Amino acid sequence: MFRTSSNFDKLLDKATSHLLMEPDWPTILQLCDLIRQNDVQPKYALTAVKKKLFSQNQHTALYALLVLESMVKNCGYPLHEELTTRPFCDTLFDWPKRQSMRLLVKSSSN
Repeated sequence: MFRTSSNFDKLLDKATSHLLMEPDWPTILQLCDLIRQNDVQPKYALTAVKKKLFSQNQHTALYALLVLESMVKNCGYPLHEELTTRPFCDTLFDWPKRQSMRLLVKSSSN
């Protein structure tokens, strides 16, 4: 499991890199395959994506949303069950507020 989690993290870093000019769909689908094949637990995958959502870089956050969307569409029930837990839903609910507060603080400091 350790090697697979490490591989998942590397693929996630590649798929959410702020240097990308467009989504890296082959890598995103590899991430989905790791979850579907039970090589990575959905809870671990969602925790890793959540960290990317709160990135200071807007491009990384955008690509994290694309990864999350692809996971929802391709990974099935085990991921959906984890995604709909109260803590994760609260995180998604609070995410826009945190992003807008971060932008306000950033603009006021300039």
